[in-house]
Amino acid sequence: MRAGLPIDVVGVRYSGRTSYLTEVGDRLSEDGWQVVWVRGNASLSGTPFGILMAAGFLTQSTPGQLRPTLPLAVDALAAAAPSSQSVLLIDDWDDLDEASWGAILAFRQRSDSGIVLSRVLGRAPRLSAQGVYPATPGNALVARIPALTFREMRGELERRLGGPIDHTTLTQLFAKAGGLIGVACQLVEVARLTGRLVQVEGLWTSEGDLWSPELIGVAESWLEFLSSEQRDAHEMLALAGICELETVRRFADWPTLESLEATELVRVHSAGSRVLVTAQPPLLVEYYRHRPRAIRTIRLTENLRGKLGAEPEVLSPHSTLGDPSHGDLVLGGASQTRRQAAVISRLVYEQNRTRALVARADWQRTPSAASTASYAQALIVSGADSAEIEAVLGTELPGAQDRVDMVWLIRLRAEWQAFAQLDLVGALRLLHEIPEAWAPLHRMAEVWSVSLQHTLRDVPKNFSGALDLDEELPDSLRISLLRVRTNLFTTLGRFESALEAIDGAERFSQEELGFSIDSLRGVVLLGLGHSEQAMTWSRRGYEEALTALDVQALRGHAAALVYALEADGRYAEAEAILAVALPLNSAPRTLEVTATEVALHGCAGLIAARRGRREEAIRHAEVAESFGLPDVPVLHDCVPLLRAQLLIGENRISEAKELLWRRGQNLFERGYRFPGILLLLTALEITPDPEQLREVTQLAEMLDGEFVHGYLAAVTLQHDREQRSGELVEVAERLVRSGRTGLALSLLQRSSSDSDPAAAALRERLSAEILSRAPERVYETARVHPRHTTLTGREGEVARLIAQGLGNAQIADLLVLSVRTVETHVHRIMRKLNCGSRQQVRALILGLG
Repeated sequence: MRAGLPIDVVGVRYSGRTSYLTEVGDRLSEDGWQVVWVRGNASLSGTPFGILMAAGFLTQSTPGQLRPTLPLAVDALAAAAPSSQSVLLIDDWDDLDEASWGAILAFRQRSDSGIVLSRVLGRAPRLSAQGVYPATPGNALVARIPALTFREMRGELERRLGGPIDHTTLTQLFAKAGGLIGVACQLVEVARLTGRLVQVEGLWTSEGDLWSPELIGVAESWLEFLSSEQRDAHEMLALAGICELETVRRFADWPTLESLEATELVRVHSAGSRVLVTAQPPLLVEYYRHRPRAIRTIRLTENLRGKLGAEPEVLSPHSTLGDPSHGDLVLGGASQTRRQAAVISRLVYEQNRTRALVARADWQRTPSAASTASYAQALIVSGADSAEIEAVLGTELPGAQDRVDMVWLIRLRAEWQAFAQLDLVGALRLLHEIPEAWAPLHRMAEVWSVSLQHTLRDVPKNFSGALDLDEELPDSLRISLLRVRTNLFTTLGRFESALEAIDGAERFSQEELGFSIDSLRGVVLLGLGHSEQAMTWSRRGYEEALTALDVQALRGHAAALVYALEADGRYAEAEAILAVALPLNSAPRTLEVTATEVALHGCAGLIAARRGRREEAIRHAEVAESFGLPDVPVLHDCVPLLRAQLLIGENRISEAKELLWRRGQNLFERGYRFPGILLLLTALEITPDPEQLREVTQLAEMLDGEFVHGYLAAVTLQHDREQRSGELVEVAERLVRSGRTGLALSLLQRSSSDSDPAAAALRERLSAEILSRAPERVYETARVHPRHTTLTGREGEVARLIAQGLGNAQIADLLVLSVRTVETHVHRIMRKLNCGSRQQVRALILGLG
């Protein structure tokens, strides 16, 4: 605007175009600009100068003058916006009448005033009486309004509601709104008015479905400008679900599809050699399903079946979505991440719906162990009511059943008992219902018993015999056994043995292998200290799962990848993954889902706490702790780390250290050596203690892998008052290789040998060299000594002046304080930030440490 260029604000309906325009106007007003509003109105588009008259620019100036003229309209605009510090804000300019728009263009030709337009994406302006399109201002800069991320939508909705929103409710809102804030706000307001959204103990929670008939007007606003052919094609696509393009072409022609895509009413996705199409936005698709117009629905359904010659072809459970080679629905920049989560949430909902319907039909047609397990699993994934799931799991089956299928069904019933009903004893009893006569299948009772005990209580002693591989077991059961072995060995910190278990499963096909053991390879590689291999593996698995629309796989790989990125200090990259993975939440009713939920929320909260977002961190901690696993570690036991980080933010350092030390001891004693040793080392990173370090060093001998031993070397070095440059360089390089680059940089910056210029120069050169290896990466180095701590307002002022290089006397003069008072503030700041010098305070404030 200051450069004199026109702005064209573009977005789909309910994307926030008017709010964006209002914000522009408010900011310009604050800068002294004169802001003039003109709002489009479709009902006046056929009336010459109708918009300007409705806005009050044109009135009957003389008794005999009934019709305004172009010169009068231009003069009226010039009077309203008389200078270069004036701006016209034109909302919905594609709904202006031709005469009003002509007057605005004529005014622009003789004036230096600014102009900002908004319009609906893809919608052509109304034709003039002569059949031509109104001209747009030349050289206009286009500002396209993107969909909101999950976190952005949470912040805006909680600001409007004045309180936090239940995570599951927010997930529903995000999926239904498709990332459009206007739709989300409408959903919230209607749900609150109709009692579907209520505040329970300060938390906004949905009660039942968020759809209501009051939303019909919102949905129909998208349909206002569609032709009958476009509406029929869009609704048939919504009825069909997710279809291949060739299928869609049988009931919609190319011009219709192109026009729907231009207004973002359909989304097209590459899937290898296939092209898939789905109707958008989610709320409009839901409107079709709830609308009480049976005859229209019957007509379109029959039309659809007639053109297809069969039932609509929907996305099958094993289909893929997105082509990584084209960057579709995979990580690839802020704009991609911004719209990823909303698209995936919608597509996952569609796929889960399809799977549940198909599984239900199969179960009703042929009740068996296999169909019962498949239908129950589909209901669990789709978040169905517990009573419905339990009714299916309890199905009485005919006598002759496949034994392998029955074993899997018993396992699913036991997992449900253990996680949904929190009854471990009952679950173990169920597993031992597998008859010994079913040898060797009955061995799986011991295998899965070990797994459930490991997940919910402790690491069973002498478990190795139960996990010996039996070549007579079917492939699917051997894979399950290998999965349990990998989990146990990873927990024990025996990463070489864990890697052997994974390697032993590689001869099985990818389809049989499943995601769980595959995603664990990333954790095992990280434990061994192969950081780059671990992240490459986990990112590949994440992107493949994203492409395949496999939610469990996506979240499993996301948890491993976020874990590695957080350990390396790459918080921004980790949060980009979390922005996609967190909205795809599932009810914590099985081992894999529960573990993944806890890991994702724990890591998200830890990162939020270290970046100063305290309230968000607390919410993640509460969600993770609500899953019924308060005493069992997941990955590196991030929830206690999160709680400790929150204590550090309150300057309760000793309490944070004590929490981690006690928790680490408890875990190690119960067999959870890997997460236990990491908590013990973090406790010593917070506050060194030579005696405790000797204890931890002895315990670490029971574990292999450079991820632990590199960390131990760093903590040991921090205990050494006479750090030698050569040793410091060696430890820093070990940390970088093992996936702790942020800690390496922190160690170099916090070294105690500040008095040695040569050593300081060496540290600076090494830091610069480490950063130059991947200049696109941003590392957080604050770790357990965050820059985001609780300073008072005055302490914050003093800290910023210290960062500018001012001395105590200079600060006292600027703030009109005594030098003694400034010294007191400096002492408190250094204590709260855990800094030993003014240079370290400066590094923290400026983001260098």
